Amino acid sequence: MCYRTDLFREVGLNPNRGPLNWDELWYYAQKLTFKPGEVPGKPTGQYGLYFMAPGYLCFNPLVWAAGGNLVKRYKINPGTGKVIESEKEKLIIRDPETNEDLSKVKEHWKAGFDTPEGLAALQFIHKLRWQKWTKDPKTREPFDLTGEMLAKGEAVSPTGSKFKLIDGPRGNIYTGVLFQASGNEEDKNVKKVIADGRIGMFFGYSQDINNIVNDFGASPEQFGLGPMPVKAGSKIVGSFMPVLFGISIRKRTSEQLRVAWNILVNFTSKNDLNERTRIMVEGGKGCLVFPRFLKEAGYLELYNSLPFSWRNIEELIQRNRTEPFNQGWTEVQAEITPAIVERIWQDENIKLKALLKEAALNATSKFEKWPEAEIARWRPWAWMIWGLAMTLFIMAMCIVIKSLNAKVGESAKKQLAEEVRAKRKFKINLVYIWILPALITIVMWKYYPLIRGSFMAFQDYKIAGRSTRVGIDNFIMIFGDKNFYFTLIRTFYYVGLTMLIGFVVPIFLAILLTEVPKGKYFFRTMFYLPAVTSGLVIMFMWKQFYDPSTAGFLNTLVIETSSWFGVSSEGFKWLQDPNLAMICIIIPGVWASAGAGSLIYQAALTSVPSDLYEAADVDGAGIVSRIRHIMIQTIKPLIVINFVGVFIGAFHAMQNIFVMTGGGPFNATRVIGIDIWFNAFMYLKFGFATAMAWVLGVMLIGFTVIQLKILSKVEFRKAQEN
Repeated sequence: MCYRTDLFREVGLNPNRGPLNWDELWYYAQKLTFKPGEVPGKPTGQYGLYFMAPGYLCFNPLVWAAGGNLVKRYKINPGTGKVIESEKEKLIIRDPETNEDLSKVKEHWKAGFDTPEGLAALQFIHKLRWQKWTKDPKTREPFDLTGEMLAKGEAVSPTGSKFKLIDGPRGNIYTGVLFQASGNEEDKNVKKVIADGRIGMFFGYSQDINNIVNDFGASPEQFGLGPMPVKAGSKIVGSFMPVLFGISIRKRTSEQLRVAWNILVNFTSKNDLNERTRIMVEGGKGCLVFPRFLKEAGYLELYNSLPFSWRNIEELIQRNRTEPFNQGWTEVQAEITPAIVERIWQDENIKLKALLKEAALNATSKFEKWPEAEIARWRPWAWMIWGLAMTLFIMAMCIVIKSLNAKVGESAKKQLAEEVRAKRKFKINLVYIWILPALITIVMWKYYPLIRGSFMAFQDYKIAGRSTRVGIDNFIMIFGDKNFYFTLIRTFYYVGLTMLIGFVVPIFLAILLTEVPKGKYFFRTMFYLPAVTSGLVIMFMWKQFYDPSTAGFLNTLVIETSSWFGVSSEGFKWLQDPNLAMICIIIPGVWASAGAGSLIYQAALTSVPSDLYEAADVDGAGIVSRIRHIMIQTIKPLIVINFVGVFIGAFHAMQNIFVMTGGGPFNATRVIGIDIWFNAFMYLKFGFATAMAWVLGVMLIGFTVIQLKILSKVEFRKAQEN
């Protein structure tokens, strides 16, 4: 627990000791919380506590502080069928009841936070975010509001004072104690907000304080440190995050191994630790060094000057915890535990028990593969399906290539006589020479990775170390994972919205630009300009527009517009709303590309002979008839070609989603492209990710064949030939 000692003094709290339990933490945070305008010089207010959503800074320590654990290891006694559990730090060697040797029995892992202790942690997070409270108007002491008080609109303080409750930014009802960004630019850097004294306490490490001191010139004496507050009755727990070192497993000489080992030994030696302590002390940041290190380095005067709770933190800590180290925990901590905190943050009425149970089930499913017997049962079927898919793919490609060759051959017979071919032989050979660099580039960067990936899909591929062949198992695991089907549904939803909005808008815009009577070049330029801007810049710009606070650009427009009609609104959550996030991602891409896409259609429309329009006018055709029977019919082949191309491209899209939401909120925008990226580069499951990419590719084979068949039937001509 890190806190601002100067803010503690201002509200009458002891700056030499941070809160030690949750009741104290709640009270301290209430004392440190003020609404906008209540504290001079802080127009956006002051907040009691800040923590980030990632599990290692919020969920993990609070579960430990409640007396719980994150994971458990267990074994099944083959003789009795009994399950023997233990904490992750303790090996299971024998059955405690029968004393049977279980050292060679397979070990399993499961989530350990679906417990009363885990539920208590979620309830406390919910309280920090949503509990309604107020302050006694006479003593300014905080106290919680009951449902009855809120219903009546009148509060009764512990001293007996009665007063009316007023909601709103200037009212006397407070909701939670957690920092919530106002949307202003200064709120985007939380460390600066802490340095400015607008956050009283935060969960973190002494290194975080060191960074604030270095980056913003704050004084180390302004900060205090203490153990993590725990649930009443629980032991004070310490979370140790050691530095991890290793030597890669590739072949090395004995001399290289000796040098590497000496580096590790020296870095972890007492002399090296004392040297790092000396650098911190001489740099004026000795108060941020762990107390025992100061004592061991001989800085007793500085050690004795530290606050009591920080100097005696090792004596206060009664047990220690480290992050889980079992397979699959990286995925859980990257996806599942942050989602728990995010859901509580977003939804006041979330069912905590159901949320915890669902998260525990999902976490346990990440910890180990299917049983070998189960995978073996599906292997014959998987190979049959794979063989059938490859057969259909080869047949489809043969049909397309044959049709394309037939068209080329027929065209050559019509356009080139034998004598013309002989005269142009040298010219044709020269064309092949010029096309060779492009062909080599495509083979190197397209087809070689494709072939290499074909092998990776059948391996448990390792960047360092030996990759093992797993056959069809990666594909079995994909189709046996229920989350894959949810991801597939979200992908189709994304593709559907993209086609509905992104594909139709350029056609509609092209027709408007063709029909507009004046300013055609001006409007063409205006609509095309966004296309010259970097796609990444556009995504970040729109991400700022989607700021969910009332100060956000789009929310400001919504609030102002609503006020004109007498409607009160606080705007929308935009990218944080699971129901809006997907369409919010698509809109920036449409805005940027619609102009460029419309010019392609407009170029085709300009090739329509003017006598067709004149004939339509003579026949009394209106604008709708002209669009339907002339314009659409003219660009129909182009529409069909672009439709298939956009459809396939939408399945591969992930850059805009990655930048704007990263697949959130609550996996609402996690399409298959994002899933492939996470599995490959976050969890290093390259074989699994490659197999998933192949599944996507096989799904799109049919649409690729359709596109090639259409292209084989289309004749491209110059506009003036019409």
